[in-house]
Amino acid sequence: MPADESLLQRALDWVTPLLSEQVTGGGETLLAHALGSAQILAAMQADAATRVAALLMFIAEPTGASGVKAHVSNTVADRFGPEIAQLVQGTQALSRLGSLASGASAGALDSTDQKEMLRKMLLAMAADLRIVLIRLASRLQTLRWLAAEKRPCDPMLARETLDLYTPLANRLGIWQIKWEMEDLAFRFTDPQRYKDIAKLLEEKRIEREQFIAQTIEQLAQGLAARGIVSEVSGRPKHIYSIHNKMRTKQLAFSELYDVRALRIIVQDERECY
Repeated sequence: MPADESLLQRALDWVTPLLSEQVTGGGETLLAHALGSAQILAAMQADAATRVAALLMFIAEPTGASGVKAHVSNTVADRFGPEIAQLVQGTQALSRLGSLASGASAGALDSTDQKEMLRKMLLAMAADLRIVLIRLASRLQTLRWLAAEKRPCDPMLARETLDLYTPLANRLGIWQIKWEMEDLAFRFTDPQRYKDIAKLLEEKRIEREQFIAQTIEQLAQGLAARGIVSEVSGRPKHIYSIHNKMRTKQLAFSELYDVRALRIIVQDERECY
């Protein structure tokens, strides 16, 4: 919508001079991080307010957290309204909670109960689930940037992603985000194993893609013949899920028979059966 595009452009014009010289702890500029997070949210079809809040997520932080001067914080609501200001404030509160979790002792995250408690705390802290979406997009952007720039990743950050954020994405049904975060975090926590599985997948990639394409076509035709409106998609299973199955079931890669996945979306629950 034109109004949404205008709002996003206003936000971008405002933050560009404020964030372009500041960098995250990993070396990414705050502007690049905010833009990348907003683009991830756009791919998730998040509304304009959520994307604008992602662009502004660093603005209201006091001096010393990001380097952005504190006096701009009072202007977020004035410029963009109370809804976006609340999303920004909630995102920053959630980020601080995530930092506290990161600073916890290594043993604290070893317990399944502790991990579940932290996930519940993150959800409870977010009065609006859009805040959680922004946090997930921000974490994914961090992992994407580190991978693209071939920068080392803090092992605690990668572990926290697997323990805390991917289960949240799964709980919210955002599977594409979950899969990508899992693979990127796994790439940092066990790079050799990641490369080994990726190489095994690549060796049979063409054969696997042909099988998926043929199966999608057959399923789509069969469903259409029965008058069922559907959306059929397929993909190779992601690397981390393959690693997990090999580890938990004590199987070699050659013993796996489900390295492909298909999804069929229909219009109502009855058509599922």
